Amino acid sequence: MVPYVESRYPVRRSPEYRLLAGDSLGATASLHTAISYPELFRRIMSLSGAYYPESQRIVAQYADLSALQLYMIVGLQETSFQTDTGVYDFVELNRTTSRLLKERGADVFYEEKDGKHQWGFWQQEIPDALRYFMAG
Repeated sequence: MVPYVESRYPVRRSPEYRLLAGDSLGATASLHTAISYPELFRRIMSLSGAYYPESQRIVAQYADLSALQLYMIVGLQETSFQTDTGVYDFVELNRTTSRLLKERGADVFYEEKDGKHQWGFWQQEIPDALRYFMAG
C-alpha cells in the first residue's frame, strides 16, 4: 500500500510522518504493524486499543521502542466490555500497555475520559489526536 500511495500522491516519505490509526482491534493491529515495520511506521493513533495479554507480551519482548509515538485514548466506561472471547477491562489493558510502551522509551500520550467502546466516542477524539501529531 505504501509504494502505491507514494507513487501516486505527493506525500512525505519518511516513517515519522506516517500515521497508523485504529480503534479496538484496529488499534492493536496498528501498534503491531509499527513494531514490525519501524522503517515504515512510527506514529499510532490508538482509540480504545484491544491490548489483550498476548499483545502485552509482544510489547514486553522489545527493549527499545523509542522510535514510536502514540496517542492513546480509552473510555472510562470500558471496564467490562463483552467480546467474542470474554469480558475485558479495556481501561486496565490500555493502562498496562501504555506503561509497557513508556518503559521501552516510546513517546506516549495517554488519556482516560468519559466514553464507551463505540464509534461515537472515538470519532470525537480524532481532531485532538490529529492536532497532537501535527504539533509534534
